[in-house]
Amino acid sequence: LVERLGSFADVLNMSLYDNVLQVMFRYDRDPSDSLKLPVYVDVLNSSAIIFEDKAVLIHRMVTYQGKQFGWVTVRVDSSHLQDLLEEYLITAIMLLFGVAAVALVMAVLVGHYFTRPILRLAEFTRRISHTGKFEELPVRHEPGEIGDLYDGMNAMLAEIKQSEAEIERLNETRIHNIINTSLDGVISINGEGEITYWGWQNEQIFG
Repeated sequence: LVERLGSFADVLNMSLYDNVLQVMFRYDRDPSDSLKLPVYVDVLNSSAIIFEDKAVLIHRMVTYQGKQFGWVTVRVDSSHLQDLLEEYLITAIMLLFGVAAVALVMAVLVGHYFTRPILRLAEFTRRISHTGKFEELPVRHEPGEIGDLYDGMNAMLAEIKQSEAEIERLNETRIHNIINTSLDGVISINGEGEITYWGWQNEQIFG
């Protein structure tokens, strides 16, 4: 057993006890190391795993086929595990920062992808509200839902433009009907003094 334990460099100490904690076997790779358990551990009634600075102390009951044969206490070197955990921790932190950086870049790109066309459309609507001219239509540059928003805006502006043209035509027709049914003579003159409209009543008035 000593030769076998000697092949495991991580095992620092090991003790086998009977049921009343009499030492039946003791192995010490380093005599300076100790297997002394803390006072808060009930060594006769409970198992324990204690993490020290550079070692792990394990105290367990030995049973076989439901019968208790005693206790075993092992002290194992964990310094290399701590180094490995530190490497894993550093790697995890680097991965975390990397993922955070990628997420930030993706958020900026996605935000730029969505906000730029919306801001451009908002600027276009502000310009229309100030000028009142619906001839200019926004150009669709983006696919998907943003592009559908542009298409909806174009359709709305086209309907407004068509409605304005219809209203203008109806007004011209209404004015023309009013002039034609008027008993007064109506003459329309442009800025150069040229007659652009001569009502039929003028013929009776002026001969």
